Amino acid sequence: MLPEISAIGYTEFIMNWKMAVVLYVIVYSFSIILQKTLLKDDKSEVISRSIFFQLIVGLVLFVWALVNRCLDFGFDWSSVWIYLVVMTILYGIGNVFIFKSLQVGSASSFSIYFSIRVFVTLVFTYFMFGQKFSIMSFVGLLGIIIGIIIVDYSPDILKVSKCELLAILAAICVGSTNAFSQLVLKTVNLDTFLFYAYLTPGLFMMFIKPKTINNFRKYATKNMLPRIVLLALTQAAAGIFFFHAIEVSNDSSLVTAVSLSSIVLTVILEFWLLKERDHFWRKLIAAVITFGGLMLLV
Repeated sequence: MLPEISAIGYTEFIMNWKMAVVLYVIVYSFSIILQKTLLKDDKSEVISRSIFFQLIVGLVLFVWALVNRCLDFGFDWSSVWIYLVVMTILYGIGNVFIFKSLQVGSASSFSIYFSIRVFVTLVFTYFMFGQKFSIMSFVGLLGIIIGIIIVDYSPDILKVSKCELLAILAAICVGSTNAFSQLVLKTVNLDTFLFYAYLTPGLFMMFIKPKTINNFRKYATKNMLPRIVLLALTQAAAGIFFFHAIEVSNDSSLVTAVSLSSIVLTVILEFWLLKERDHFWRKLIAAVITFGGLMLLV
């Protein structure tokens, strides 16, 4: 049985999953730009920063759940524990890939390559829920490939940069967990799920990389901490809107596809806020084609 939507205080404002996706697109696009700004010219150790960030987001969502009085760990663990464990591992690793990709490349290139996650979600939902592929889905995939070729066109087009490779790896991790979330949200209420999904990956990465804790003091300074908290707040809000849309629509692949209209907004914001003018029109055209392809996938 799905969690009662009325238990989530903000649903009086978010009337349906489409509104939730619109809010997600706006907040997420700004968070990517903010994340890119924080990482600009930063050569510091990425894993420790990504772990610290995940823990802060988890803390924010813990406070959110307490305020809503919706934190509940009394669900049937036996039916979802394997998915929660896999999601913890993939989210933890995927977040490191995201941070590293944005550190070494542009936000627009990252967003376009990261959009591949919708295809990964489709593959997993096919095996988990029996969702079928149509001819239009393959046309949509072709559109995504064309968009990537446009944004990455050069004499060395067959060479994938480090930023792009990391974005693809991140897409694989996040795309698969988006599919798992559709199943988990049938058993776990949204606020509890969000707290778990953001906190445990950080704890997992901290467990396998305990020495990274020594770097946390670098991010707890008066200059860095407020920016990380601001980024954490935007990511937490984006997570609330995105997974609320999945919970209400009960179709992770559809929500993932529609939400990727953020790639167009990210390209525009990068041009406007970060003043990254390199191949802007080519990136914008690629973003629009990629989004068109994404819509055909579903």
